[in-house]
Amino acid sequence: MAMVLLGLLTVAIPTVAAEPVSAQTTPTSAPEPLPANGDGGLGHSIQLPNSGRAPVDAGDRGGALQLTLVSLIGLGLLVVGGLAWRDIARSRGRSRKVPPNVRDQRTG
Repeated sequence: MAMVLLGLLTVAIPTVAAEPVSAQTTPTSAPEPLPANGDGGLGHSIQLPNSGRAPVDAGDRGGALQLTLVSLIGLGLLVVGGLAWRDIARSRGRSRKVPPNVRDQRTG
């Protein structure tokens, strides 16, 4: 049931959120010539280290919300891994409690 709901949401959300696209009505101008420095006027697409700005709001890059989200994702992964580890250990423990002759009859 959850997989069906997830599938419906992945199809429904993009179709509802998408805005219609119309043809361009304004004429375009001729492209500007490239500058003489050879980088195409684009500058650096990847910023150099320590060239940005410090986060001001909680939602900025490197702000409190991003750090909290990364921490929650990491904590969630640890919880899931811990639960899987515990379940595997319990299963192995139950398997060891079965007498060897019964265990052999089960497998083959």
